[in-house]
Amino acid sequence: MDLEVRHFRLVEAIAQAGSITKAASAPGVSQPFLTAQLQRIERRVGGPLFRRDRTGSQPDRVWRHGRWPGTRCALGT
Repeated sequence: MDLEVRHFRLVEAIAQAGSITKAASAPGVSQPFLTAQLQRIERRVGGPLFRRDRTGSQPDRVWRHGRWPGTRCALGT
């Protein structure tokens, strides 16, 4: 799977919302869909992008510093 802009937007939506459930509150998006997409993205980049717990999802240190693992793409550029 190649990463596309929509994948970056999905991850950004989860990061801004603070949880997959809150990010899924957008019209036409379900929590199971977001979870499945995030799992595919994490497999592609080789590791978790978020620390998940009962309080939500926080960006993992791997990409919190502005770089996606396994890519040359910097966030925000």
